[in-house]
Amino acid sequence: MPAMPSTSSLPFSGGCGEASATGRIRCFDTDTGRARNLLEVAPVLSSEGTGWQSLFFERYRLARGELHHHTLLQPTLCVAESGGIRVEVGVDGAFKYGRTETGTIWFYPTGTTMLRSRWEGHYECIVMSLVPGFLEKILRELPRGDALELRPASGIVDQQLYHLAMALKTELLTGCLGGRVYEEGLATALAVHLMGHYSTRRRTLLHYASGLSPYRLRRVNEYIEHHLERDLSLVELAGLIDISPYHFARMFKQSTGVAPHGYVLSKRIERARDLLTDKNLSIV
Repeated sequence: MPAMPSTSSLPFSGGCGEASATGRIRCFDTDTGRARNLLEVAPVLSSEGTGWQSLFFERYRLARGELHHHTLLQPTLCVAESGGIRVEVGVDGAFKYGRTETGTIWFYPTGTTMLRSRWEGHYECIVMSLVPGFLEKILRELPRGDALELRPASGIVDQQLYHLAMALKTELLTGCLGGRVYEEGLATALAVHLMGHYSTRRRTLLHYASGLSPYRLRRVNEYIEHHLERDLSLVELAGLIDISPYHFARMFKQSTGVAPHGYVLSKRIERARDLLTDKNLSIV
């Protein structure tokens, strides 16, 4: 069998962030020895070209079909939108059969070898893959920083992952109104859920009992006010006060009662309202 290249040796660039040459979810074809799109059929909805930095998102309407002999290059999650479809999945020598429900998920870490994936009937699903390195950034917030080994999950109903997938789908359908800060927040929530429920070792993330200090909150507020014209990201805002995006989002909401993306949006609306009521501003 051809040797699988490391993810660092593949031509990752462009698309959604800087993780793929095409912005599509990729795998390594063990028959040809080359990287290819996980699904060759075009998705009906995709994050390609949006500038998302944390994950790939692809929504499919599939006719009956199957995939053979491929190895995943990134942690990959499939969420079923339609129920009643018979699915067969062969992973690392073991096969599992079942029928989908809305919210049934299949999750496989980087390096998982898929012998066969088969679905019988018309099938609507969402496939998501975290950008290489994103999970590792969240991992640094774990006590002692030990390596976390994710484990596969096949045919499990997970309503929290389903609702996160639906939120990302809605964000794409509405033109990414929440901006990067919203996408990163959802991707972080997805990563934390995967690590908390589909890992070989359960860890408790560092917990901050209160919100941001007045100094930190003022620093973030001032930065937002002076950069409202930009597509602010969660990573960027968290970096101002040297904490992780995950903890920043939690602590910011504790302090303000509003998620970061909602706060930025409200400030933009407030700024627009001020401009409209400014008598010294010509609209001609």
